[in-house]
Amino acid sequence: MQTPANAVLTIDPHGVNAYSIQWETFTPTFRTMVTGMPQRYPLQLTVPSHGIENGQKVMIVGCKGIESVCGNEPEHFNIANYHHVTAVDANTIEFQDLRVPENRYYRGGGFVQFGRYMDLTGCTAQLDIFDQTTAPVWLTIPATVDAPNRRITVSLTSTQRDAFIAQYPKTLKAYYKMTVFNSLGDAFPLCLGIIQAIKG
Repeated sequence: MQTPANAVLTIDPHGVNAYSIQWETFTPTFRTMVTGMPQRYPLQLTVPSHGIENGQKVMIVGCKGIESVCGNEPEHFNIANYHHVTAVDANTIEFQDLRVPENRYYRGGGFVQFGRYMDLTGCTAQLDIFDQTTAPVWLTIPATVDAPNRRITVSLTSTQRDAFIAQYPKTLKAYYKMTVFNSLGDAFPLCLGIIQAIKG
């Protein structure tokens, strides 16, 4: 699965446990003008020479007539205003989870706002599991970095899964932190959250 920052990671006691993250930064943000709406559902927007990649999160801002799908306060970052898109072609993007009512039409104006995937060339990454945010690390799992696809993947082996359940038999829950290291060894905390096993 693709994991957003601070997501809860779930351990299936009987299945494969792999988690995939794409590191996307919204500092700075980029803006590209919208010029049309080819279809309502899935919502498609014409954004000439957008440069947006598949899977990126995009916010729609200020498009007249389709205000119901626009984000608010673009100057203040709120990930809830951003939606994954597919790049249909160099000038069109598609939002799988947005729908424009049949009686609403794009009447001009507006732009899309988005960030960029981080360059993972030369990077390594790891997932640390611990009891509390201030506790020592109980287990470190190296992650696989796929720089061309800008993806970080970490997988729990069956041995690690069983060890987790044995380590936390009452709560079946702990904390995790994903950290990325660049080629110089500088550490960048990517996400922090709860990891928990399903009772089974």
